[in-house]
Amino acid sequence: MNSSFTDESSDLLRAVVNNSPIAIYVANAVRNPNTSQITDFRFSLVNDQFRKQFDLSSKEVQSVSLMTLFQQFQQIPLFAHYVTVVETGVAFQGEAYHPTINGLDRFTLSVYKYDDGIIAHLINIPADLQKLQHQTEQLRATLDGSLSSIFYMKAVRDAETGRIIDFLIELANKAVLRSNNLTPEEIIGQRLLEKFPGNIENGFFDSYVRVAETGQTEQMTQPYRDELGLEGWFEVSTVRHGLDNVVVTFMNITESKQVERQLRESNTSLEQFASVASHDLQEPLRKVQLFGTALLDQYGSGLGEGINLLRKIQSTTGRMQTLIQDLLAYSRLSKDDEALFKPLDLNQIIQDVVTDLEVLIQEKKAFIDIEHLPTIMGNALQLRQLFQNLLSNSLKFSKPQQPPLVRIRCTKKGRTELPPDIRLPGLPGQSYWQISVSDNGIGFNEAYREKIFGAFERLHSRSSPYSGSGIGLAIVRKVMINHHGTVIAHSREGEGATFTLYFPGV
Repeated sequence: MNSSFTDESSDLLRAVVNNSPIAIYVANAVRNPNTSQITDFRFSLVNDQFRKQFDLSSKEVQSVSLMTLFQQFQQIPLFAHYVTVVETGVAFQGEAYHPTINGLDRFTLSVYKYDDGIIAHLINIPADLQKLQHQTEQLRATLDGSLSSIFYMKAVRDAETGRIIDFLIELANKAVLRSNNLTPEEIIGQRLLEKFPGNIENGFFDSYVRVAETGQTEQMTQPYRDELGLEGWFEVSTVRHGLDNVVVTFMNITESKQVERQLRESNTSLEQFASVASHDLQEPLRKVQLFGTALLDQYGSGLGEGINLLRKIQSTTGRMQTLIQDLLAYSRLSKDDEALFKPLDLNQIIQDVVTDLEVLIQEKKAFIDIEHLPTIMGNALQLRQLFQNLLSNSLKFSKPQQPPLVRIRCTKKGRTELPPDIRLPGLPGQSYWQISVSDNGIGFNEAYREKIFGAFERLHSRSSPYSGSGIGLAIVRKVMINHHGTVIAHSREGEGATFTLYFPGV
């Protein structure tokens, strides 16, 4: 102890410090003589509790500075707190790391200014409690880092019947502000039905009760509305934690629901328009073609050069009719047809397609090499359209004077075996059938591997021998989407093309 404590107040301070059951030390500021900046603190008084807790002898702390005894002291935030206390006179109270002989340990501290120094009161936080606090801090950081809103709630039961009548919100993360326009502080400690009374009407409350009673996890997506002004669509998942506690994870999906509704309405309108337009246009075109054919048959010899113009009209109306028929087929591809899904043998589907294309296959002297294919859940009409478009393309875009060779191969892939650029829905353990349709045709530039799946996208001019509406591959992609799969294309000009389909495994 420092001999400078000679007056009555110093004796009183010494008596208080020495008789305290908690660790206390008094330290004077050590200042730079040129700048008066505090560079260290020197012990002037320590009590037995401090020496015992830090395993120090009286000699080790006699007139020794903090940095001499604890070399890392200046590098920790506590040193800056000490300086602030001395310079401002404002006490510091809270938890902080303090150096010990063996490193750093966490303490609850109260630090006050005394003369040109400080008095520090230290209470060590046990290691188990420190670990618990650290885990609590990690949990809070995790919760507040989540994009989903989270409630931790305890069931409130009727004293007489034991029936759950409400839930007490004991914990809420920061994301609740985005979902409910309320801060965690405005929610924690409140009853659910007082803050969010609409949970009764839309069924969320009943779901929470079932989870608390049975332990079975539940998920719901429902609209919400209450008299307090909260309104929207919410996606909610509830799990039980311990006895009578539930964790509710939810998101306000109102905006995405509005976009979904607008897209659905827009798609419905487009499909109706395409269907009506296709039907209304086909009859006039049929008549134009009929009259054109009659003109050629009855008056062709007298038309002179005009016969070429008439043939161009016939060719143009033929392309228009093909386009209208393809547009009609595309508009009829609805995901709602999933209700008609059933197990389908793809071998039979493709055999039917090959039969339909038999004349063209014979004309082209094509060879179709088909590996055994699986049975999948699907819509037969849509899958026929898909494979008919792929096989037709392989036959159409063949090289002159070279018979087309089309190979269809199949293998099963685990989710982790899929190419890294493929994003598919499903569970982590989901498997997929990888079916490839490859040919030896003219191919295409790999730069267009995405563009070719757009509706009305064509890589060849109408004057080229490779005619078409440009909608066939758009149909292929839409069918794959409807079947919860995807399609990718790979090719090089002059080296054929490969279209790879990924269907969910049964």
